[in-house]
Formats: sequence, C-alpha cells, structure tokens
Amino acid sequence: KDFFEVPARGKLERNPKATCRTTKGDFRIEILVDKMPITASNFIDLIERGFYNGLHFHRVSPSYVVEFGCKYSRDPHAPQAGGGTAAANSKFAVLDGTERIVKRIGGHIPDEFV
Repeated sequence: KDFFEVPARGKLERNPKATCRTTKGDFRIEILVDKMPITASNFIDLIERGFYNGLHFHRVSPSYVVEFGCKYSRDPHAPQAGGGTAAANSKFAVLDGTERIVKRIGGHIPDEFV
C-alpha cells in the first residue's frame, strides 16, 4: 500500500492534493506548486517513485511539527532516522510549466529562496 498518493501526471491540478495513508488514518495535503515549484515537484516525484512507502514519521512534536521522508526511518528506531535523503544526483521535472529539470545534488534540492 502506498504511503502517499497523488493524481496521475496528466490529471494534476495546479496545486494537487496528496493523500497520506497511515495506520492512524488518512489525511490529505495540498502541494503548493505555485508557491514552491521545486520543492513541490520534488515531493511529487518522490511520491511517484514510491520513495515514502514503508517509512515512519521520525519526529512528532504535538501541536508543532510532524517530520517524515528519511530513508533510514523504515526502521523507526534507527539512530540515523532523520538524516537520510533521496538518491544522490537523481533528477525530476519542475511542474511549473517551464520544463526545467532539477538534479538532486547529493540527494538535496536547491534552495528556492536564494
């Protein structure tokens, strides 16, 4: 079962919504491609690749933040949970209509606030 689901590429809205499936229930989030196109496109690409499947939330602070997405969090007790990244030098398309391709240098994406 997929951890996150998004509509197929041809059916993506401007700011698509992803469904997160957890053992505590499902929730939906809006992905703000119009505000953060690189970050949002990276997230959608990783969902489509199944990157998040089998991961656990590695940090939960009630009324503040929930963090996930570390490849080491497949084992929720792993000491390195919270420190993993996507595959180094993998690429994804930015979904803002520019047809840009971004490379994850060392597994990281460029800062959009530079």
